[in-house]
Amino acid sequence: MIIFCSGMPRSASTWSFNVCRLILKATSKPYTSGYVGEGQAVDDYIQATSSSNKDILLKTHTPGNFALRMIQSQRAKNIYTYRDPRDVLCSRLSFEQITYDLALTGTFGNLTMLDWYQQNGDTLFIGFDQITSNPITEIRKIANYLEVDLNESTYENICEETSLENNLKIAKSIKKITSEQVFQAGSHTIDRTTLLHTNHIAQAKTGRWQEELSPEQQLIAHSLLKPWLLKLNYENESTFEQLLTTLMNTTDWQQQAHQYLLKEDYLKAAALYERGIEIEPDIKSYYWYLGLLLLLQGQEEEAQATWLLSMADGEPEEVELWIPELIEILQTEAQRREELSDAQTAWIIRQHIREIAPTEYQ
Repeated sequence: MIIFCSGMPRSASTWSFNVCRLILKATSKPYTSGYVGEGQAVDDYIQATSSSNKDILLKTHTPGNFALRMIQSQRAKNIYTYRDPRDVLCSRLSFEQITYDLALTGTFGNLTMLDWYQQNGDTLFIGFDQITSNPITEIRKIANYLEVDLNESTYENICEETSLENNLKIAKSIKKITSEQVFQAGSHTIDRTTLLHTNHIAQAKTGRWQEELSPEQQLIAHSLLKPWLLKLNYENESTFEQLLTTLMNTTDWQQQAHQYLLKEDYLKAAALYERGIEIEPDIKSYYWYLGLLLLLQGQEEEAQATWLLSMADGEPEEVELWIPELIEILQTEAQRREELSDAQTAWIIRQHIREIAPTEYQ
């Protein structure tokens, strides 16, 4: 049996790894477990060891393509832990000491993996809130997924050994154990057996994002992460709309989107305009900028569709007013690109201007 403990960073994937490790240990069957890296390193390890007679348990946030094919064909088990993405952001910011944009981009990327797991294979999904509120139930669920039947006292022992209190003790004792029992990853010293490391355990508070993220940070997080906040039931359509409206009314979100445009972070800028359209669908300039951002991402057909569909309900005299507004926005960006010596992008934008108003640019 090959088992991957993936999941969102800072969502208790190390907990699920140790639960699996202790379940395998309780069966008395031979197994090997640990962390070998991400992506190709995972594939290399699996291909080198899969012929052994041992079960293999690995923690990884990004399995390689070979590992993903094994999950897809159900030749490998996969346990994905998840948490409110907004709380993940807070935890990553305090633990990893990275920028907000980097934390958000990484969280977004990992959530696209969640979509893939839901559509491929037979992944077991475990929620952070369920782990913290009723861990023994989730331990039984994992054992059942691994097709292992244990007695009640073993479940209780695993629950005790993987408890927050016990993990804190292990994390605090890591600096005292021998060098053969640990390895380094960045500034962290990691215990080879449990994969717990120094300063691993932080507050497991739910909803911390409301206190720790600024309104601007909350806005872009909600703009980009909306599909998963709804899918994972952290918000519903009604609560999301209320929250988004409040944030957009209290922040200069268009300036925020413009800054992302200048940094060429088109995905985040487009997400802000998508949310703007949801709140104020009659503001046509939002469609003009969204189409531009799609165009800059290479999605030319989607850009044209965004512009044309937004005009479809207009009277001829309204369309006559809208087209110059759109052209002005495109002209401004084309000129900016030329000033940046980005002639190729400027040319593409001007080609679309000619398609929108061919008689003016013959």
